[in-house]
This record gives sequence, C-alpha cells and structure tokens, in this order.
Amino acid sequence: ISINRINQYDNKKINQSLKLIYGGNLGKPQGIPYLINAIKACSDINNIEFVIAGNGTEDYLVKEWIKNENP
Repeated sequence: ISINRINQYDNKKINQSLKLIYGGNLGKPQGIPYLINAIKACSDINNIEFVIAGNGTEDYLVKEWIKNENP
C-alpha cells in the first residue's frame, strides 16, 4: 500500500485494515535492529504485512535491509 493511499485513511481505518501499531521516528531509541529481527522472526507466518512509516537517524538501516534482503 502506498503512502498516498495511507493518507486517504483516517487513523481508525488504518488500524482496522492494516493493524498499524506504530509510525514515527526511526532513531536509535526505537531499536531498529530489534524491529528488523522481529520482522525476520515472522517470516514463516502467512498473510502478514508490516508497514514502516517514518524517518530518522536510523531509517537507513531499514532501507538497506529491504534493499539487500528483499523481504
């Protein structure tokens, strides 16, 4: 789902349709390596999606991981 499409939803619809839990800063305090490892741990679950919305000093870790691993 694209960011533009997400912007069309209100928070209630996002939470109901996507089960979005967090969007915001992607910095050191948010533990991005932990987030990536949590996503990896869910790799054998069918019909699961993660939406990562935000930016910050550590957002490059997510971008590099997606580029290299193509999850």
